[in-house]
Amino acid sequence: MSLYNVEAIVLRNRGLGEADRIITLFSREEGKLEAVARGARRPRSRLSGTTQPFTHGRYQLFRGKGLDSISQCVVEEGFATLRDDLARMAHAAYACELVEQLTTERDPNEELFFLLDGALRLYAAGDDLPLITRLFELRVLAVTGYRPLLDRCAACGGPLGESPQLRFAIAEGGVLCPRCAGGDSGGPVADISRGTLETMRRLLAVDLRRALMLRPDAATRSEMEAVLADYIGWRLERRLKSREFLSIIKD
Repeated sequence: MSLYNVEAIVLRNRGLGEADRIITLFSREEGKLEAVARGARRPRSRLSGTTQPFTHGRYQLFRGKGLDSISQCVVEEGFATLRDDLARMAHAAYACELVEQLTTERDPNEELFFLLDGALRLYAAGDDLPLITRLFELRVLAVTGYRPLLDRCAACGGPLGESPQLRFAIAEGGVLCPRCAGGDSGGPVADISRGTLETMRRLLAVDLRRALMLRPDAATRSEMEAVLADYIGWRLERRLKSREFLSIIKD
C-alpha cells in the first residue's frame, strides 16, 4: 500500500459499522474521493474531529484494494461556526452537496477547490447567506462547464435586444432573444427580468467579496433563486436534499 497526501475539504461523512466512517473529500490534488476513517466514530478517536463536514485539512491516506484509508490529518480550518448555526450549516451543506453532485471521482479541479473554500469562509463570517449561495451557484456552474449563457441568445447566438422581460431556456442553459423566446425551446422556460440578468452577470464578473457588495432587491433575489434552482435541477436530473432543507428553514 502506498501513502499519499492531499489538501481537502470534507463534503460529508456516513457511518460504517459501529466505529468507522466513510468520508467524501474534495481535494485540491485528486478531486473528489472517498476514504475510510477507521475508528472515527469513537469519542476519543484522533480522527473524530477531522472528519466532520466542512473541515479543511491536510490528509494522509494510503491506497487499498477497495476504499483508501485516512491515516492522519492536520486541520487547517475546522469551520465550527458553520456547524453551530442552523442557517449557516444548511447553506454550507448545500454548497458541499452541489460540488459532490457536479463532479466525478478523481477529476482534479483546483479552481473549484478554492471556490468551495472561499464560499465556506464567507458562510462562516458573512451575513447575506442567500446571496453567497446565489454567487456560489453561478461560480460552481461556471467552473464545472455549465456556465449559463447570459450575454447572447442561447438558441441562435444573436443579441438579446432591449426588452425588459426575457426568458431563460433551462435545457439550452441561457437567455433567449425575443424571436427565439416565441418558439419551442424543447424544454422548460423561466421568465427573467433584465435587472436579474444584469445582476447575474455582475456576480460572475467580479471577485467573491466585491460581488457581495451588491444589494439586489427582493424580486431579483427571488427570480435568481428560481431560475438557478430549475437550471441546476435540470442538469442534475434531481433535486438536492440540502436544497429542500434550505427551502424549509427559509419558510
